[in-house]
Amino acid sequence: MHVALISSDCLPNPGGVAAHFYHLAIALDSLGVQVTALGGCQDERRSGPFRPPFPGFRVKTIGSHNKFSTAKFIVWARRRLRETMRTSHIDLAHVHNLIGDPVALIGLTRGMRRVATNHSSGFLIAFDRGRKKHLYPLLLGGYDAVIAPSRELERKSPYLGVPEKRVFYVPNGVDGRRFSPGDAGADAWSRIAPFSPRHRIVLATRRLERKNGMHVFLRSIPTVVKACPEARYVLAGDGSQRRALVLEARRRGLERFLLFLGTVPNDKLLGLYRLASVCVLPSLIEATSISGLEAMACGIPLIGSRVGGIPEIVQDGVTGILVEPNHPDDLASGIVRLLQDRDHSEALGARGRARAKRDFSWATIASKTLAVYEDCMRTCPK
Repeated sequence: MHVALISSDCLPNPGGVAAHFYHLAIALDSLGVQVTALGGCQDERRSGPFRPPFPGFRVKTIGSHNKFSTAKFIVWARRRLRETMRTSHIDLAHVHNLIGDPVALIGLTRGMRRVATNHSSGFLIAFDRGRKKHLYPLLLGGYDAVIAPSRELERKSPYLGVPEKRVFYVPNGVDGRRFSPGDAGADAWSRIAPFSPRHRIVLATRRLERKNGMHVFLRSIPTVVKACPEARYVLAGDGSQRRALVLEARRRGLERFLLFLGTVPNDKLLGLYRLASVCVLPSLIEATSISGLEAMACGIPLIGSRVGGIPEIVQDGVTGILVEPNHPDDLASGIVRLLQDRDHSEALGARGRARAKRDFSWATIASKTLAVYEDCMRTCPK
């Protein structure tokens, strides 16, 4: 089977879609699928150089995400697809963004099955507000399957214009060999100076957008540092809320307890996870979270909001702690509990890592994705 994977968001970009696209392509290639992967990335000088993992994996630098960079990716992807189709038949095309990626396929998919993965928190917002109800079916209504990485996305994805029976739940994955427990190393600690190993690090690796609840993360600080004076907060990520968060931290006098790292290259994330005592997902809306799986795979206890796909990876009291969204006091209580009870924290972390390896390996996720492809090849007309 020859599959074309298409995503305008690819490593070395930060974020879950970029990581999912990259690792899924590698895992499918390892299963013997012929993969043509076409990805778009931001300026590599900001994110670090990208080395394609196999010959069929190609990446175009398109600049920061906006309508112009999406258009640039569409033009490039269409050209690369035509080149590939001159010498090889593509059986199935699989897109990973709901707007731009399907446009790249228009007029090119005769004889192909089409699959989309709905990763998007933006989709959840549009669904709840009744937006794009004509645009989504226009772009995706003829697709043979939609893959949803969370049960909430599975329930809501028929809004895209596909029949309910053609929506398949396949969660996100994590590389448990790379993301594993171990020593953080001096380089990781140097990145968060003046914090040091004498501190207990509370880590969030999130884009600084309202939906991700970083204001809730910030507002939990006073309660936590009062109970655990050695606690220090590290926020790895950037976004539209950064200036507002910095100003709020300054106004509340929290600057000495909180460090904004900005965007951290993917190859530097492991050290950050390993130095953390607790990782936090304080989301208000969440499609699914690869960063949560990465923390679990490193054996770090995870605290997450009871929203979206988070309860599907965090088993409350077993592999982590679930808290109510938009409740700083509830979040603070969970953080304090884990910082003060090391035995409980380590037990949650160990069970979280075991579950990440067992249920969310990329080999498992690729096998489930391949099963969707094979179902499309059997049951959907060309």
